[in-house]
Amino acid sequence: RRLENKRRIRLIIFLIDEQFASQAWLDRLLYKQQILTNQF
Repeated sequence: RRLENKRRIRLIIFLIDEQFASQAWLDRLLYKQQILTNQF
């Protein structure tokens, strides 16, 4: 039972990590677009 709980926690951490990674990627993309539009 404890092992199953540990696995679930690891899965939750993985999902949160993925969410943060995609959010950071989105922010970087928007930041690059902002720089490109500010040049013109």
